[in-house]
Amino acid sequence: MVYVPAGPFVMGSDLKEIEAAFASACQKYMEIAWVWFERELPKREFVVPGFWIDVLPVTCAQYKRFCDATGHRPPEYWTGGAIPDGRQDHPVVSLSWEDVLAYCSWTGKRPPYESEWEKAARGTDGRLWPWGSEYREGCGNIDRGLAAGTQPVGSFPEGASPYGCLDMAGNVFERTRDICVQYPGYTETDDLRQLRQEKMRQHGFERIMVFKDGVSAKEVRPFQFFGAVVRGGAWGSCAEYCRPAFRLETRDPNSSSIGFRCVLGEDPCDQSRDLGRQGKHEESLAAAERSLALSPNYPTAMFNAGRALENLGRLKEAAVRFRRLVDVWPTDQDSWNRLGLCQSRLGDTTGAINSQDAAIYVDPFNADFWYNKALELSRLAKTVLGPHVRTVSGNRIFVDLPKVPVRVVRALAELNAEAAGCFSRARRLGADDNDVCQNLTVAKQQSEQMLQHLRGRLGESDFLHATARVGFCESFPTIQHVWAIVRKYHADSNFTYEPMQRRGFGTMETSTGLTYLKEWGRIEVVGHETFRVIRADEISEYDPWRELV
Repeated sequence: MVYVPAGPFVMGSDLKEIEAAFASACQKYMEIAWVWFERELPKREFVVPGFWIDVLPVTCAQYKRFCDATGHRPPEYWTGGAIPDGRQDHPVVSLSWEDVLAYCSWTGKRPPYESEWEKAARGTDGRLWPWGSEYREGCGNIDRGLAAGTQPVGSFPEGASPYGCLDMAGNVFERTRDICVQYPGYTETDDLRQLRQEKMRQHGFERIMVFKDGVSAKEVRPFQFFGAVVRGGAWGSCAEYCRPAFRLETRDPNSSSIGFRCVLGEDPCDQSRDLGRQGKHEESLAAAERSLALSPNYPTAMFNAGRALENLGRLKEAAVRFRRLVDVWPTDQDSWNRLGLCQSRLGDTTGAINSQDAAIYVDPFNADFWYNKALELSRLAKTVLGPHVRTVSGNRIFVDLPKVPVRVVRALAELNAEAAGCFSRARRLGADDNDVCQNLTVAKQQSEQMLQHLRGRLGESDFLHATARVGFCESFPTIQHVWAIVRKYHADSNFTYEPMQRRGFGTMETSTGLTYLKEWGRIEVVGHETFRVIRADEISEYDPWRELV
């Protein structure tokens, strides 16, 4: 191992550098993805604590000693558990993340964070390659063709990094602790989106979806899969993919072109998780902060920090952490849910409803999210009613409803109706305890009570309209749920009532949901009870309570 001292270094690339790398790669290869290069933005100075890192990737011989000592399973490409002939000094590949963690634990080490790996590879002077700022042949096992395969580790001493690390460009990609989220400071500006579209059009990566109202381009974006980040390129990679700043996102756990090297010590993110489970929340928060010092946007560390702060009663700080997390990873439903729960405890009912809506949008099959939203809608109804409460006796609230403004009574009817719809969705998804059933009954009764108080205070036409509106509010969660199934499973093919009914929807629920989706222009009829999606964007921004807060 070698020691990399603490201090700043230049991490990432600027736009000029990635444009040059992209142009160079496109001269030699077809189908080069611009978005892969865009992940390197922005270039910035980053301070990393000192650490020890392996000079070389872990070899097959080293991994064999681990397997022999622990009984851990060998890689599948080792026939009969034996290293292939002549491969003892080659990097070990085709390992799962669990395999990597098990080896690291056995050696008292851990996988490096991206910041550590990149600093070890390029030093502090902002060089583009481990050996300098110009590409040189013979400094790594690079661009040898897909059939070439690995070379023994350390075969290219001319490619040494400033700290003496070898094989940090080529041979095999190397795993890092990070997943593929944007760096701090990355901003998706209009100019950057326009540049991305231009590059995709030039090189065949633009996806076109044809809608009824014309042609619309659906972008391939740089941060959408959130797989693991691997670094350094492999034997078959073009040179531009082997630069230390290049970040490849992968979900292939058994790739024959991915190996790893280790950093000394325990992983602070794992420490934070374990300490949190032990109820040591101050220590958990401190470990999460150490992890975030190495990777400021690492989602798991942000989540651990948020949970620690939540458990310590520091709800405002916890909400800030969860908000930052969903800004980085907008499809993390658990973080949206935690944010909503913090906002609820802070009295921010509007924010809590929005956060639970976001959680439902990502995962509409989680009963807790529907239940939490229903509770917030019920709380909002109580807040709206609050100024008109006249007497409180025991658990009974007395309100002179005839004196409550019609607008407020209508809003209360709609709020309670939507809450009832959300409680009903939670029941459909398996939340069938007494609280859900009782809250569903209460919300429905209160909605009906408010509606009845509108009779005689509105003209017949307005009352019928109010009744229809309340009915729609109660149906809206069902419509959202039907749309979620359509969007998730049937966006690219025709579908009928049957898939919805197989997932527990009744004929009336299915019919209601599909009718509104047709009216809103998201689906169209193509045959007898057969439909297809024509617009896959989200449905209405309907919020019956928005005007009241």
